[in-house]
Amino acid sequence: MAGFVRYFRFILRRERVVSGLWLAITCACTVGFAAMYPALFDAGGMNELADMLASPAMVGLMGPPYPDGVLTTATLFAQTMNVWVMLALGVMNIFLVIRHTRADEEMGRLELLRSLPLGRLAGIASVLVFALLLNAAIAVVSALLLVLVNLEGTTAAGAFAYAGAVGAAGFVFASVALLTAQLFTTARGALGGAMAVLGAAYILRAAGDVTGGTMGYLSPMGLGTRVYAFHLNDIRMLLLLLLECAVPIAAAFVIAVRRDLGEGVFPARKGAAGASQFLRSPLGLAWRLTRGTVIIWCGVMLIVGALYGVIIGDMAAFVESNEMFRRMLEGGVGTDAIAAGLTEQYVALLMVVMAMLACVPVLILTGRLRGEETHGRLEPILARAVKRTTMFGSYILIATLTSVAAMVCAAIGLYLPTTGQNAITFTACMAAALVYLPALWLMMGLCVLLAGAAPRLTALCWVLFAYSFAAIYLGRMYSLPAWTAQITPFGHVPQLPAQAFAAAPLLVMTALAIALGAVGLIWFARRDIG
Repeated sequence: MAGFVRYFRFILRRERVVSGLWLAITCACTVGFAAMYPALFDAGGMNELADMLASPAMVGLMGPPYPDGVLTTATLFAQTMNVWVMLALGVMNIFLVIRHTRADEEMGRLELLRSLPLGRLAGIASVLVFALLLNAAIAVVSALLLVLVNLEGTTAAGAFAYAGAVGAAGFVFASVALLTAQLFTTARGALGGAMAVLGAAYILRAAGDVTGGTMGYLSPMGLGTRVYAFHLNDIRMLLLLLLECAVPIAAAFVIAVRRDLGEGVFPARKGAAGASQFLRSPLGLAWRLTRGTVIIWCGVMLIVGALYGVIIGDMAAFVESNEMFRRMLEGGVGTDAIAAGLTEQYVALLMVVMAMLACVPVLILTGRLRGEETHGRLEPILARAVKRTTMFGSYILIATLTSVAAMVCAAIGLYLPTTGQNAITFTACMAAALVYLPALWLMMGLCVLLAGAAPRLTALCWVLFAYSFAAIYLGRMYSLPAWTAQITPFGHVPQLPAQAFAAAPLLVMTALAIALGAVGLIWFARRDIG
């Protein structure tokens, strides 16, 4: 027991910043969106939104409509938010558990900790308890904030039912990650397996909700949406969610007791006996290490684009009858808007979101070399006849190509469901996507600069990313001043096809990206490694 307490305190110290940020951001987004709903929807707008949410496309995206035709601001908030919050908490829990289990084991930290007087299961038990407490804290704080906001139809029982559902669903994915950490030999494999389960859970929920079948009950997200917070408050779904955790947790503990340290149930796939000429080059090595991230994110962009493309037809009808949402779309393109239909304005709004999503793999890939440096894997490479700029430049090249591929996939995914509807042309979709490339490159240039000149400050790129999302996407809902968006790279991109094309800001951002990247490369070539 003493070993468990010491290990738990160790995890608590390591997670005080990252998990603290997850707690603060999740709760802030919950209360922020909740406070926004009364101003966004009047009585007519609520009825129109409820009709749109009952369409098959929106049910697949956000979950089933509430039974008995109940309609309050609180139920609309729960229906439109719970799936996305469960997705976010699923990602949080997967990264949390993998970080303290298989990743620590792969890097040799767990072997060092095992040399201390700790029980064999102290590590996975500690991280599991920490994940449970973190999800519980997010649920409790979110519920209390929802009670304080006091939307129409809010009750204390409904607030805790909503928050309990998203927290319990998040913990299910913590238990899944605990199991994949025992099954796979590498952290990358464990992370990929857990993320695959997360994606399958979303697809099962969507299929079950659209068809009205029982598949939705097989998914933690499906159970979470069927709590029907602020209406039925069905706590049986919460109990089922907690029961779902039992099987992967029990399996993880049984495997952890029996397996050797550093091994997994599924051994790592053996590579070829000899490396190809391409793999022996810096670019080949960088591609080998990052190809999984590139492929997965391009697939995500294609799928998300297709999901949004499916609802374009329903969205057009909804916007035509909803004056409030029409004003929000028109406010997004500002006074520079050209004569464009509501569909074009909606596509412009979607591409902002897609560009923000594409920024994530760009920053991950650009900062990947910093991770190799931190883990001590860069020195053996640079000890050979490999130039520093060539090594860093390989990651930059892959990140650049990924930015193009991600936006192209988003445009293709958005266009494919609209073929035959004459809603928007393929050229317009592609132009609306590719116009954001200079903004992505400027974010990448800043990341290169920090990784080269001030590697400990690379997290500032993610701070700017979070601010950009809030200023661009949420700013229009809160009617923030224009300058709050214009201090971000994304605030200077012409929002095609709702705005006229302007080349000047794109050229300036591209030049700045090149300049920042060049300075970062020069500093990286001159500074000490590690």
